[in-house]
Amino acid sequence: MRALRHSKDWRAARRLIYEGAMTVAAPSHPLPLAAFALATLTPLPLIGLGVLWGDVWLWAAFLYMGVLTILLDQLIPMTAGATDGAEFPVADLLLVSVALGALTGLPVAVWAIAGPSGLDTGDKVLLFFAAGFWFGQVAHPAAHELIHRPRRELFRLGAAVYVALLFGQHASAHRLVHHRHVASAMDPNTARAGEGFYRFALRAWRGSFVDGWQAETARREQAQGHPQGLHPYAAYIAGSLAALGLAVLIAGLPGLLVWVALSLHAQSQILLSDYVQHYGLTRTRRADGRLEPVGPRHSWNTSHWFSSALMLNASRHSDHHANPAPPSTSTSTGASMNARMLSLNSFRLIGMARSLEALRYGLFDVHAERVQEPGNEPVVPAGQRKIDENANAYMNAKGRSQAMIDQAQPNTSNSKNVIRN
Repeated sequence: MRALRHSKDWRAARRLIYEGAMTVAAPSHPLPLAAFALATLTPLPLIGLGVLWGDVWLWAAFLYMGVLTILLDQLIPMTAGATDGAEFPVADLLLVSVALGALTGLPVAVWAIAGPSGLDTGDKVLLFFAAGFWFGQVAHPAAHELIHRPRRELFRLGAAVYVALLFGQHASAHRLVHHRHVASAMDPNTARAGEGFYRFALRAWRGSFVDGWQAETARREQAQGHPQGLHPYAAYIAGSLAALGLAVLIAGLPGLLVWVALSLHAQSQILLSDYVQHYGLTRTRRADGRLEPVGPRHSWNTSHWFSSALMLNASRHSDHHANPAPPSTSTSTGASMNARMLSLNSFRLIGMARSLEALRYGLFDVHAERVQEPGNEPVVPAGQRKIDENANAYMNAKGRSQAMIDQAQPNTSNSKNVIRN
């Protein structure tokens, strides 16, 4: 298989597949707030009715999360806003609603699966996957938006969702490490080309925990003389232990095991998003030793209308990294970005289908090679150049000095050394 991936015939074939199947037309229409609210909140009543009566309601919730997104993305043309930055007037209300739904739904799902709910085994399996998909694909994007909000109470609510999912470190590592070092060897959540998902997931989980801890500790040391309060990681760990204690109160040891399993299910989807969003992409190092600013070509994106609505524009990833402070839950899905647009549902299928080695390596690696070939960079309009300048200013203000980075630029001619949000 390794010889096949590097043969001239295979390289030509996978380029043809990439150009013909994965490049999509430019989006054209804005998404209203109602589309986001309907897409994200509809599974909750389906799951709730499934907990009460099982059967058809749980099938509806499972098919909604597992099948409907793929079908609608493929059958209905993509949409995006006509202007960037058009913030929803009540975006925070939607995010808070999703977060509260997650904090309520997780213990309810644990009780229904591990407790005396009266559901049969088949219904419990459907509930496990339907709820787990919603936690990973909807609650996570909402929590992600909340941890980027400047208001402390909104940040804490987003962090609480990650803590309940036993993944509290994400609230620190994502902001302080990933946004600083994305698409470089310094970022544990950037997947290298040719790196399998499961190997990446173990490395990213461990690396984000350690690097996030170090980043938070460094911030506290820099702020000596000011009230510090509890270390964020102490709150994350204590909160996760409290969540597991609640699981035991709900349904004993089975409740504990189900809570952990649901959390791992959601975490796998969070890590899979990280895996595909920057897979195989790397920023070049400039003459002054610093990495180039994050631009449109350093993330994979999609403007497929339903996955954009369901995931609160998490698929609008280049714009999020260029503008990490402004919320990405806007009426635009990134039409102004001159970036390659792909379906996140295709990403999920490719990332998890490890038996399809040729497809997994070919479609991702050919994109990583193409966007980094000289003269093949996307044409960046003046407005996007301004976005890139703002992104550079953000990176310089938020991160540690790039002068400390002495690693050499990876060799992009070898797919094993190419770096991939």
